[in-house]
Amino acid sequence: MKNALEKYINILYGGKDTDSTLDEDAEQERRMDIFLCNNREVETSFGTTLEENIIVELKAPRVILSKKVLRQIEDYMDFVRKQPSFNSEYRRWKFIAVCKEVDEDVKGRYKTFEDRGKVGLVHEIDNYEVYALTWDDIFKSFELRHAPLLKRLNYDREKLAEELMNEVKHEDGRNKVNMLRDIAVNEVGDLT
Repeated sequence: MKNALEKYINILYGGKDTDSTLDEDAEQERRMDIFLCNNREVETSFGTTLEENIIVELKAPRVILSKKVLRQIEDYMDFVRKQPSFNSEYRRWKFIAVCKEVDEDVKGRYKTFEDRGKVGLVHEIDNYEVYALTWDDIFKSFELRHAPLLKRLNYDREKLAEELMNEVKHEDGRNKVNMLRDIAVNEVGDLT
């Protein structure tokens, strides 16, 4: 986690070598599944723009999104919040935990933030938000947002989901997932 965020500092400020360092923390050795960084500008209600950053923790299909899983993504948030380099008022951070199913304790947190109109929001502090989502939430959100494109592509979601689940069930499934993640990370790195 510390290494990913240090590299991110260099992406932001154009350094060629990873020479940035962050404050020490007991959580710094944790491994994030996906860290998406982008200079996407998000307009606020006051007409200013923010940089949005997203950290995603993906769990295996058999893992239920419990308080323990949620605590893991909240630990990531706590680590980032302690870093002065990432605490600008012009930066927004979203931490997202994704599992096949969300347990009742975590679902209970949805009600606390339902007035914000953000599906899956379970914790919010300053410019930091934590979301607990299911894979179905992710797919449905994508479908709703990209309905015209999907109609043109005419894909079979159920078949795709079944194929992915069969691949992950095998013992080497995690290795395949890690390989795909590494390929995606390298592709994104080549684009920057």
